[in-house]
Amino acid sequence: MAGGASFSAKATGDVLPRFEKLVEINKSVVDVYDIPVLHFVCKYTDNEFEMMKQSVATPAEVCRRAGFEVIHTNDKPFPPGHRIHEPGSCRMGNDARRSVLNGYNQRHDIKHLFVVNGSSFVPAGTQNPAMTICALAMRASEYLADQLSKKEL
Repeated sequence: MAGGASFSAKATGDVLPRFEKLVEINKSVVDVYDIPVLHFVCKYTDNEFEMMKQSVATPAEVCRRAGFEVIHTNDKPFPPGHRIHEPGSCRMGNDARRSVLNGYNQRHDIKHLFVVNGSSFVPAGTQNPAMTICALAMRASEYLADQLSKKEL
C-alpha cells in the first residue's frame, strides 16, 4: 500500500418536499432598497437526518471492510439553503391551493407572471438541474408566445 495515500467522499441527497416548507414575504424586514425580504420556512425532518447518517455509515463501513483506516466522518448536514441547486419555492401543479404555478410556469393567481427557474420543480436530485430549467423555460416561453398571439395575455 502507498503510505500517506488518502481520499475523501461526500454524499448529497434530496430534502423531501413538504407542504410546511415555504417562502413568504417578511413585510417587517426590508433590504437596502426598502423592499421586503423573503423569509424561508424549512427544517430538516427525521427522514433527512436518517438519510445523512446512512449515507455516511455505509461508505465508512465499506472502507473499513476493505482495510482502510477511517480517520473522520461527519453525519451533520449543512443547513437548508447551503446547496446551490435547491429548487422548489414555487411548486408547479394543477391545484392552486397546493401549488403556486401551473404546468407552464405561470402563476395561478397572476396570469401575466411566469417563473422560469428551478423553483418550479421539486425535488432536484443530486444532478445539476440546468437542462431541466432550460426545458421548462422553453416550454413556458412557447406557451407565453402562443397566449400573446391569441391576445389571451
